[in-house]
Amino acid sequence: MSAEMERHFFIDHLRVASIIMVMISHTVYSLESSGVSGSFLYYLHTTIGQYGVSIFIIISGFLAANALSNFSTSQFYINRITGLLPPIWVAFVFSGCIALIFKHIFGLTTYSNFFKLITDEPINFGHLLATIVGFDGYLWVSKLEMRGYLTVGEWFTGFIIIFLAIAPMCSATIKKFGLIALIGALCVSFISYNSDQMSGVFSWISPSTNKAMNPATRLFEFMFGIYLYIGYSTERVRRYIVLTSCIYVTTLIIFYIINGLNMMTLGFTAYLFAAATVVIYYEISRNWRSDAINKAVSRLANLSFVAILIHRRFMDTAVGTMPIKEFNEIGYFALFGIVIFCSFKSAQWVVPISRFISSLLKSSIHKSFCFEQNSGIKRAQTAA
Repeated sequence: MSAEMERHFFIDHLRVASIIMVMISHTVYSLESSGVSGSFLYYLHTTIGQYGVSIFIIISGFLAANALSNFSTSQFYINRITGLLPPIWVAFVFSGCIALIFKHIFGLTTYSNFFKLITDEPINFGHLLATIVGFDGYLWVSKLEMRGYLTVGEWFTGFIIIFLAIAPMCSATIKKFGLIALIGALCVSFISYNSDQMSGVFSWISPSTNKAMNPATRLFEFMFGIYLYIGYSTERVRRYIVLTSCIYVTTLIIFYIINGLNMMTLGFTAYLFAAATVVIYYEISRNWRSDAINKAVSRLANLSFVAILIHRRFMDTAVGTMPIKEFNEIGYFALFGIVIFCSFKSAQWVVPISRFISSLLKSSIHKSFCFEQNSGIKRAQTAA
């Protein structure tokens, strides 16, 4: 792939799809926690949420490699810090204020740990710091059991910050060793997945007993995203990777049709399934394009990160207020649609604010460390 800063529309498609899948999965989990159950909901809970997370990790690796190919390592970190943290801060305040309005003005059923922030005496600054640096959700589910001022509600923010911290090293490894490095990451992830998360070889980085939340377990997916950007398009064995992916996905689908075997409940196999489907979609997207669809999806993709950060407020309020126990499948889909629409619509208001704060933060960092705004651009681009 080209090292130029271009729009990768297939990544936009996958990003929006993965975010929507996670939103639906969270809503299903909230329904089940409220006493609503059924085979339809169970299927959604055990499939699309896990699949969406896998896709998002792969996307994160791809975008990290894209950024590292165009900027220096220092500029990469500055861009990631200013691109990730301000949306988290704005989403924290926005979702907390929404919860207060829903509960105390409209009398709707909702909950937010933001209430603790404005009522606790004294304020726990350790917990507040965890929220500011994006690790509140990660520590919330961790073995530390840190119950902080979590409002955003996503363990994934801290999880992905860890991956972005090691992204330059991962990218350099893929550049030097190519497919061999990817196979090595696969071995690490496999060992981590099958190890005890409390005393196993990779337990030191595991936040909880849930092996899916261990960065070592998901290393293959992140490295696969980097490989997809750096080495896949020029790999001599590319055709074999595509063929293997098609055979693998087709086999699992056939098993599901014949035996009802859910591919996303097959443990480590589910991560390979996600990687294989990304390869297939990447190949399809190279030969099929629609400018109108790409333009619409790219707008949603720009809102997707903030949308996932604030969706729980609308989800909790809708599940807590609506007559969910009387719903059929159509009612559930209507509920999903409401949560998705409200999240993306609200993100339209939040994103401009977070971008303004991001620009201020980036300018402050450049001035503080005497960086030029464009000093991080690769020498190759400067020469061109």
